[in-house]
Amino acid sequence: MHLLKRVSSGRGSEKSKLSYILSSHIVKDVVAEQLKPGEQGLKSVRSHQGVLDVCSYLQHSNVSSLPVFDDNNNCIGVVTFADAVAYLINQDWRSVSSSKEGDGVWSHLGKAPIQEAIPGSINYITTNLSCTLIESIGLFARHRVRRLLVVNESGTVVAVLSPSAIVKFVIQKQIKSGISDPLMSMSIKDLDLGSGPVESVSKNQTLIEALHLMYETKHSVTAVVDPLSGELVGSISSSDIKEVFETKQLSILVHTCWKHIIQERAKSDSEVFPYFGVQEGNKLEIVISKLLVTHVHHLYVVDDHARPVRVLSFTDICTLFYENCRT
Repeated sequence: MHLLKRVSSGRGSEKSKLSYILSSHIVKDVVAEQLKPGEQGLKSVRSHQGVLDVCSYLQHSNVSSLPVFDDNNNCIGVVTFADAVAYLINQDWRSVSSSKEGDGVWSHLGKAPIQEAIPGSINYITTNLSCTLIESIGLFARHRVRRLLVVNESGTVVAVLSPSAIVKFVIQKQIKSGISDPLMSMSIKDLDLGSGPVESVSKNQTLIEALHLMYETKHSVTAVVDPLSGELVGSISSSDIKEVFETKQLSILVHTCWKHIIQERAKSDSEVFPYFGVQEGNKLEIVISKLLVTHVHHLYVVDDHARPVRVLSFTDICTLFYENCRT
C-alpha cells in the first residue's frame, strides 16, 4: 500500500497558490450551480421511487450519485449505481426470475422502492456551505469517501460535493491567475500517489464476474487485463450496468469484459477511446487533466509493460492537497 506523502514547496512559510485557493474559498463557491431553483439545482430522488426509475434517472441526469429523501424531506442516504449492482446481485433469482431475460426480475425491480437498495444506516458525511475547501478536503482525506452532502444553516441537504468538483475548481482558479502551484509539476513517482495492489479481472471474464469482484471488495471499479501479458486493456465500473437496466437484458451480464469494452468503443463519439493508464513519470497536472477529460474517478499507474500496479483517484488527489496545505 502506497501512502501519500507531504511535499515541501521549498518556499518557507509563504502560502502556496494551492493553499491560498483552498483556504480562501468555501463550499458554496463550488456547488453554486446546484443551489439554483428548479431542474438546474440539486438532483435527488424519493425513497418510495422504484429501483428501475432511479437507475434511469441516474443515467439520464449524468450524475454518479443521488441523495434520497423520505416523504418528510429527511435525507436517508445516497444511492449510486454500485447500490443497484449490489441489489441486483443479491436477488433470489429462483423466486423473482420467470424467463431467460428475467421478466420477474424487472417486475420486482420496478416495484421495489429505492430505500431497499441503499444501506440501512446513514451512508454519507456532511459539510456545510460556509466550510472552507481545505476543511472539506480534510473530510475526504480522513473518511476516504467519494462525495459529501452539503447542508445549509438549517441542516437541510442542498448539494453534493465531489472530490472532482474541488480539483476542477482549483485548476480553473490556477489557470485564471496564470500561476500554477509547484506541486502540479511533480511526478506520480515523486508524490508516491495511488495505492495497490490493483483489483483486476481478465478480459475473458464476464461482466457479472467483474461486478461480483467490485461488490466483494467494495470497490466501484476494477481493471481489465490481458490474461497472458497482464497488460491493462480497459476498466469496468459499477456504472457499466447502466445498459442492463436500460435494455432489461440480463444476458448482457454474461458478455465478456472485452466484448463490453469493444462495444463501448464502437459507441464512443471520440476517434480515440480513453486509455485509463498513466506512467509514474507523468506530472500531476497531466494526471488531473486526464481524469477530467475522461470523466472517470480512477486511473491506473502502469509499469513499463503497461501492467497496472497502482490505482489513483480524485480522492487521492484531494488527500494530497490536504496533506500539503494544512498547517
